[in-house]
Amino acid sequence: MSLNIHKKWFEEYSYREIRHNIRVMMKHHIGKPNAITSKELFFKLYGMLPQDVDIYKFTFLWAVVKRIIADMRKDDIFIVLEVNKAFVLQTKQECVIFVKHLENLRVGLRRLQTKAVDWVDKEKWKDV
Repeated sequence: MSLNIHKKWFEEYSYREIRHNIRVMMKHHIGKPNAITSKELFFKLYGMLPQDVDIYKFTFLWAVVKRIIADMRKDDIFIVLEVNKAFVLQTKQECVIFVKHLENLRVGLRRLQTKAVDWVDKEKWKDV
């Protein structure tokens, strides 16, 4: 099977199926008190526990879930993925915590941007 056929199957079949399954599952996990653990979510989607697969397969499969959830936030439901749990955003308090987390990420990215510009301007790459 060529890579293109495999990629096409994955994009067209698995993406839709996983997205649908996430949507159906998350109807029962609205609000942080009703959150599902990341381990449970992984098991319900793939039928195996994270520790049952090697780190490379787990990383790939979990990246698929995160990408689908990011896409779902754009036009479907707003799912928050925390370190060990996932839930559908429900309350103002949950929203404030999520927005604060985003602000912290922005600060870190601004700091990284400054370092990158400084690296190039001072030609620090020559010291490598």
